[in-house]
Amino acid sequence: MSTLLSETLREVIAEHSVIVAHLAKDSDIDRTTLQHIIGGRRVPSKVQMVKLLNHIPIPEHKKTILSHAYEVATNEPDKLQTREKVKSIVEKIAFASMAKPSDAGLPQASTTPGTCDSEDLYGTSEVHDALIKLLSEEDEMVSFFMPPNFSFFYDTLFAKYIASPNLAVTCFFPISAEFGNTLADLEYFETFIPFWASAKHNFSAYYMRGQKSLCDTTIIPFPYFALTRDHVFLLSADMSHAVLTKQETFVRMYHKKCKDFSCIGSPLFTSPSIQDLLVFFPNANSSKDITASIECQPCFQYYFTEQLIRKYTDMDSAEYAAFLEQYIKYVKELQDEPNIFSAFGREGLMRFALDGVIAVWPPSLTRPLEVPDRIRLLELILHDIKNDKYNCRVVDTSMITIPRPSTVIGVRRKTVVLQCLDYENGNVKNLCFTAKNIVEAFADFFENLSNSSLVHSKEETVKVFEDALEKLKAL
Repeated sequence: MSTLLSETLREVIAEHSVIVAHLAKDSDIDRTTLQHIIGGRRVPSKVQMVKLLNHIPIPEHKKTILSHAYEVATNEPDKLQTREKVKSIVEKIAFASMAKPSDAGLPQASTTPGTCDSEDLYGTSEVHDALIKLLSEEDEMVSFFMPPNFSFFYDTLFAKYIASPNLAVTCFFPISAEFGNTLADLEYFETFIPFWASAKHNFSAYYMRGQKSLCDTTIIPFPYFALTRDHVFLLSADMSHAVLTKQETFVRMYHKKCKDFSCIGSPLFTSPSIQDLLVFFPNANSSKDITASIECQPCFQYYFTEQLIRKYTDMDSAEYAAFLEQYIKYVKELQDEPNIFSAFGREGLMRFALDGVIAVWPPSLTRPLEVPDRIRLLELILHDIKNDKYNCRVVDTSMITIPRPSTVIGVRRKTVVLQCLDYENGNVKNLCFTAKNIVEAFADFFENLSNSSLVHSKEETVKVFEDALEKLKAL
């Protein structure tokens, strides 16, 4: 009895001149058993299939096709129907990747999307239009592995994510830890920060150690995918060709793959409570390993003194009063921390001078400061900068992606801390990244930041503060 698995196995054995006797010996599978598997008279066990894939001398993408055929053989009761569906999809994808469409050649994109099981999409316009339609019609879930520089996809998905109250989004992306524990795709963080900073909490991300685990389990000519409840969108490496399918077998296959990815991948971040977050900041026993932080305002919370906190905060419960005592202690210790390097944007300082709002958490401390208190704070910080008590410098933040004025990125106590503060919507998220390679990548960035051309000199920083004070005193 011929099966998709046996047919595929016979094809790759013939194409690559595999000697069955040698394969049986190398894989430690009985030769007769292997002949039965090749002939379709027997379906291999999971252990036998793993041995076979590990020892058959064929390219990785052919092993991927074998793996798919094995899933069909073990999971689909109607093997003949499934074989034809999967075979047609695989052939369409494989052949379509070899040439551009022509009137007499490959199938064109359907003029009536949704009336057939699959569509071929060629060119930026067709790819974008299909993505818009796909995302606009989905209100439950989107899971994806997409290139970091595909801004159209992320912008479209984010707009849908914000507008849909129930849409859950899950991302899988690669991190290369093989060479010096460095972060390969910092662009992903630029893309994902708006999702984290939004008022919704239905976004999750998993990183994979290197890209191999993703590419080995997808169809090679189309390494990227977006999965909805009923569709799979497969995107080519050059982002100019895609296949959109609602084939039941493919959709089920990718749902299973995403479930597997979430099991073997590592969650990108944790989102602790404010009280728990204080654990990551300095205390009396600080290990002095603070590296730096960058934001649009010059780390005002370091100078947000006890008197100001009590003046601008309503302590309406014993519990909140106890927390404020904890926060005041944290602020004082930060001021005494010798290893802080703070980079901030000129626009954030000027905005504070005009409206008195400080980008700090908790949100109850965000009432605008009166002009005399703004002057007092700026004069205190300026004094410490001039006397080298505070290593704070103005930086060209336009050259560094910080999506919103109140986003703070810092490396503290072997943890990358990302604070997304959206005061207009009453939303605050404190995110901690503790994966070693992520922390080391950001620590290296901050270590070199103070010597980069983006950071202005002490004299230029002093001038920016003096300009802000001049504007304030003129109010």
